[in-house]
Amino acid sequence: MAFDASNKTTSSARLTIERARYNARIIQESGEVTVPTWETKRVKDFLSDEKMFYGKIDEQNNSVLPNAQMLKQVGSKDRQVFVHNFVADAFTDLEERIKSFLRSGFIRQGESPFAPLTCEKGYVNPISKHSSRMNVLAEDFVSRFLSDKMMQIYDFSTFIPIFRQYLLINAPVNPITKSSYLISRNVSILSSGLAIEVYDGDYSDDAIKRDLFYTNKNFAPFRNAAYQHGFMIDKHIPWRLIADLNSPNMKPYVSKYYIGNPSSSVFGVGFSRAYESDIEALIQLSVLFYNTFAARFPISQTSKCSEPVTIRRSTTNINDVIASTPSTTWLSLYVELRNLEIGMGYDENDIAYIIENAYDLLNKVDIATATGYINSKFNSVEHFGGSLFHDIVSREVAAGPDADQADITATVKRSVQASKFTTY
Repeated sequence: MAFDASNKTTSSARLTIERARYNARIIQESGEVTVPTWETKRVKDFLSDEKMFYGKIDEQNNSVLPNAQMLKQVGSKDRQVFVHNFVADAFTDLEERIKSFLRSGFIRQGESPFAPLTCEKGYVNPISKHSSRMNVLAEDFVSRFLSDKMMQIYDFSTFIPIFRQYLLINAPVNPITKSSYLISRNVSILSSGLAIEVYDGDYSDDAIKRDLFYTNKNFAPFRNAAYQHGFMIDKHIPWRLIADLNSPNMKPYVSKYYIGNPSSSVFGVGFSRAYESDIEALIQLSVLFYNTFAARFPISQTSKCSEPVTIRRSTTNINDVIASTPSTTWLSLYVELRNLEIGMGYDENDIAYIIENAYDLLNKVDIATATGYINSKFNSVEHFGGSLFHDIVSREVAAGPDADQADITATVKRSVQASKFTTY
């Protein structure tokens, strides 16, 4: 039975059923296969397995950001759509292929939303969104969280413990570090610069996906042409084309800008690892929070031993904070944040051990090495629900007679934690 794409229903049970049918049968309806299937080499499911992190992590599971100088404008000049340079070149050739289909009459204009191709969306800067979210948190910190605590803050040093408390409360639901934010559900594959959307549609409307794409008579030539130019189609957003770095069809475009293995070279040169700037960003965040508070409440009146006391607060800057605050302050906070943000589940002893080793590396080498070590203990995606590793372990544990979800979650986390402590 094919799904009816009735996902505008108010019934959560009905919605779950229809989404399950979509997931299992939509590729079958496109005519590419004759049996229900999750994906093909042309249409990929980016909501399952480690593909849900595609473009957001490198081959070592480090969260990454595209380097701005490697982006290139694509499509109409007035739309200001940017993607990685090689992706832009591949898409330009794909545009020409679709135009040739139109000229030859193989596809008629007006029959499909992807003929001719137009770039609706490309690279979306995730850091600008993260910064906006941090500004919201700074306002919440000052206006709400400090309402009964502001008299405890005389200067930046007395501010730090309260700042730490607030971040640790928020970390599980509002990722603070860039490394954790980039792999959260707040960030889509558009942040990678590897994806282009050729239609502006509602991501939740399965009827549009079926009627305008999967069952459209021109979808097959569109899908095949995309594949021939090194693109995959997102199963859940069929108007989204994603560059396949492992495709031999994409390799000629990559080799114009990069040398060596496409995936390794693109992530090695075209992206930056987020953890390398996490500590600096954390210090900048502390300056934002403190200055927001100090600017709004530069003077406060209190009393001490029945005598009136005036508290005068001055704003600060990142250089003064770096000079006056030990690096250990930021490293320990960073460890605790990463643990909470991605739900790794290290216990107090593990956290203390990681912090001790980080301090040791800080003293013997430098803060960059210490930060890299910390990141190595948290750059895991295997424990996330939906990952292949998570699903395999879940099935093994679930086979036990007394297993429950708590057992499954704990076993997965223990397995990942053990893999992270094979080396210092």
